[in-house]
Amino acid sequence: MSDIRDLETKLIQLKKNSRYVMLGVLIKSCIKPSRKTNMFYSSKTSYVQFQELLRMAIDKGLIEKKGVEYVATPKGKKYIKKLNELLSFLEG
Repeated sequence: MSDIRDLETKLIQLKKNSRYVMLGVLIKSCIKPSRKTNMFYSSKTSYVQFQELLRMAIDKGLIEKKGVEYVATPKGKKYIKKLNELLSFLEG
C-alpha cells in the first residue's frame, strides 16, 4: 500500500514540472488578455523555457497574439479544462 502512495506522491510532484502542466499555466495566465512580461512571471520558468512554451502554444492554436497582448483561444481554454480533469483524476 505504501508503494502506491509513494508512486502517487511522485506523480503529483512530476505534474508540477510537466511540460503539459507548464503549458496549461501559460495558457491560464492569458485567459484575460495579458502582456508577454506578465505571462513570463506567471509561468515561473526560465526565459528560454517560456519562449519555447509560448511558441508551442501559438503553433498549436492555444494562444493568439492580439496587438501587444496574448489571449487564450477556445482551444486553449478546452486544453486547460481537460488538463484539470486529468490532474484531478490522478490526484483523486
